[in-house]
Amino acid sequence: MKEVSVADFGVSPDSGADAVPGVRQALDAIRDLAQPVVLHFPAGRYDFHEEAAARLELRVTNTTSEDEDPTAMKKIAILVENQRGLTIDGHGSLFAFHGRQTMLAVERCRGVRVRDVRFDFEHPTIAEMTVTAAGDRWFEGRVHASTRYEIVDQTLWWTGPGWRFFEGPAQVLDPRAGTTSRIDNPLRDAVALELQPGRLRFEVASRPGLRPSQVLQMRDGLRDQVGILVDSSTDVVLEDMALHFAHGLGIVAQFTEDVAVERVQIRPRPDSGRTTAAFADILHFSGCRGSLVVSGCVLSHSHDDAINIHGTHLAITARCRPDRLIVRFMHPQTFGLPAFRPEDEINVVCARTLVPRSTHRVLDVETINQREIELTLDSIVPDVRPGDVVENVTWNPRVQIVGNHFSHIPTRGVLVTTREPVFIERNVFERTCHSPVLIADDAGSWFESGPVQNVTIRENHFIECGGAEQPSISVAPEVTDPASTRPVHRGIEVTRNVTTTRDAGLLYAKSTQGMSITSNVVERTGAGAPRLRELVTFEGCSELAASGNVAHART
Repeated sequence: MKEVSVADFGVSPDSGADAVPGVRQALDAIRDLAQPVVLHFPAGRYDFHEEAAARLELRVTNTTSEDEDPTAMKKIAILVENQRGLTIDGHGSLFAFHGRQTMLAVERCRGVRVRDVRFDFEHPTIAEMTVTAAGDRWFEGRVHASTRYEIVDQTLWWTGPGWRFFEGPAQVLDPRAGTTSRIDNPLRDAVALELQPGRLRFEVASRPGLRPSQVLQMRDGLRDQVGILVDSSTDVVLEDMALHFAHGLGIVAQFTEDVAVERVQIRPRPDSGRTTAAFADILHFSGCRGSLVVSGCVLSHSHDDAINIHGTHLAITARCRPDRLIVRFMHPQTFGLPAFRPEDEINVVCARTLVPRSTHRVLDVETINQREIELTLDSIVPDVRPGDVVENVTWNPRVQIVGNHFSHIPTRGVLVTTREPVFIERNVFERTCHSPVLIADDAGSWFESGPVQNVTIRENHFIECGGAEQPSISVAPEVTDPASTRPVHRGIEVTRNVTTTRDAGLLYAKSTQGMSITSNVVERTGAGAPRLRELVTFEGCSELAASGNVAHART
């Protein structure tokens, strides 16, 4: 294996110079070598500015609509494209990014490793402010040193390189409770006054519901870039890394075979004083196949789910011939993707029940526009009804989510829908606001497919997650009329998990066939020991087995 250093291309650590041009030269030279290469970054800090970043028009799942981002132009600081057998070794270096950009993209590659590097933004695109005092219709705050602002006509604007906003999604981190939760933005219509640089006072129309030491986190909500993108690649490993901030989705893999995220720390840099690491989901996997591994990671301080794994339902809009369909991306933020390839197997699915009607093999794919695709199939589609969708059955990954720690998540810990085996084991979930594990499937909201058939949820610890309506494990396909004769999901084993909770249940499941619930423990931290039947709810399920489960009050 050949060894190459970025120093050979004029890139030096701790220089303050823009590393983008030199790193691009190094990657171009490595591609021409046509052999496995390790690209070394001597230890230190490297700065990457958006002005020289590569420009690539690229649609990414679950990000922006045509109205939000008409061009889908990604500004990519480090573009790894058409590489084979490349390892990037950071030797513990800090990569600092300036401006609104995608930090790293792996495009059409095979056998890429990225290891021992830390990613962060010089000026993160989430504004942070610590509440210092609050009253009935006012509060005061101290703005974090990395957050910039200006006040125009008593309205506060958050600013940064290439961006500016005054309202958008907001969260509050409560250091005493150890929670992060979504709230209505308290700055909307607030009158802002600067007491001194970095210290602000706000007059508001109603009681803000804030307490000193809480941290407000605010963003504009536009997912126009991502943190790290792995697209249309094979055998990609991200290991022994840290991601301290990512704009947009944190790490996205789409249409990729065999991907692993191992021993990766997603949390703010300890010496930064910041409280956010991810602008949206932390890890997002769409339309992948082969092996998908997330192990030994810290997943924390996000503005959406920690892990989301799914396929995509496309709506059938026309049947041109008995063996030819026109299908359409339906969700505003997901479209323009290579959702099908010749030889892929697809299911025609009833949107109301999420039960497949028929199975076919794709012979030809023709892109009509960014929303619509024409599929030629190997057999006649016998029955198409209004609302029916198609799912690509071929692109479903085998999943292992093992030995991770989840905290400061405002929504869910793991969302997963795949037909291949899933193992969720030996993880710790702390104080997620919603169910730490959700198995969904829908053809009417996010259009995230599909059914699960072999899931093991084993030896996890759920600590004060969810609530009375958000159990530790939720199996909730979006069907309006669940029935045991029409199961969506099958083959789920829930065993040897511990739930420590004030009021959350262990499990809710509907439209599921074949579920085993054994040797789980529920520790109630509130008053009294719960009865097991109060902690498990079924709707339209069949072939259920339960034994050895225990519920008690925690002493």
